[in-house]
Amino acid sequence: MNHFLIITFLILFSSCENLEFANEKEKINGLSFVAPSKQVGIEVFEPVKKIKANWVSLMPFAFVKKEEVKLTTNYGENQNFSWWGETPEGVAKCTKMAHQNGQKVMIKPHLWVNRGEFVGDLTFKTNEDWLKFETQYQKYIIDFAKVADSTNAEMFCIGTELKLFVKERPAFWSNLIVEVKKVYKGKLTYAENWDAYDDVPFWNEVDYIGIDGYFPLTSEINPTVSQISTGWNKWKKEIRKLSIKNQKPVIFTEIGFQAIDKSLEKPWETIKGTENQDIQANAYLAMFDSFKDEKWFYGIFVWKWFPTLNRDQSNEFYSPQGRKAEQIIRTQFSK
Repeated sequence: MNHFLIITFLILFSSCENLEFANEKEKINGLSFVAPSKQVGIEVFEPVKKIKANWVSLMPFAFVKKEEVKLTTNYGENQNFSWWGETPEGVAKCTKMAHQNGQKVMIKPHLWVNRGEFVGDLTFKTNEDWLKFETQYQKYIIDFAKVADSTNAEMFCIGTELKLFVKERPAFWSNLIVEVKKVYKGKLTYAENWDAYDDVPFWNEVDYIGIDGYFPLTSEINPTVSQISTGWNKWKKEIRKLSIKNQKPVIFTEIGFQAIDKSLEKPWETIKGTENQDIQANAYLAMFDSFKDEKWFYGIFVWKWFPTLNRDQSNEFYSPQGRKAEQIIRTQFSK
């Protein structure tokens, strides 16, 4: 009997060690496509094709006034301001254009809290406030899940980096997944931040483990590819364990590096400094090299890609456009 148990365990362990999930033969080579403020044409997706991306993430934002327990959108009666690419109409048209251009689409709603507070810290003091907010959030998510279904978007993300919301209200999320599945038939994920993905209780209820991968990698000012790759070793082992535990593939729903000195110590922080295209290019090389042979890892969405890049836009140092990293990404996506 003991022999039988040992053999069974070894078989199961072996299958986990070689995770390869059905019907997924092509890696996700994606870009996080910043919503255009005004209506655009299909020509803005041509650079997406040139960099060999096969997916785009479309990211409508809603806005939270925490003290008022109020969520406002860019559409309908509860409208915050007019931003075409974040309305259901704009997201639907961008999805159609992406499909015409040869890309698959993930629709990935985000929240912006007050004046830019970290969304993972969003919480409310009373159950009454929570219920009020949950009603608004569910409507927002269902609205875009319907857009995803009507446009045949290949993936839908039910939330982004909502650490305390997930921790304090787990039942809401399981119910939300049930409600989303009533109106959307494609693949589902949730995008959790790099420091909280292991605490999400519902990974087994969605199709992909989604991680916004701003992991600290090195404190070097201008590190080599080898030094950055070494920084990935710890994180890759932990992510792999979670994939095995849940029997789900992993994607980086966001991954980005700033072209600034020492930007890999805290990649999630927008910093000021000397432009350094090499650190950004090396960071992408190291990331691709670290994950290229992992069968449990399904791909990335580069943070971020502007339909028309304006160098005055905030966070533009994350964009690889017009920098050495763009060629690195194109080469790796081509593989």
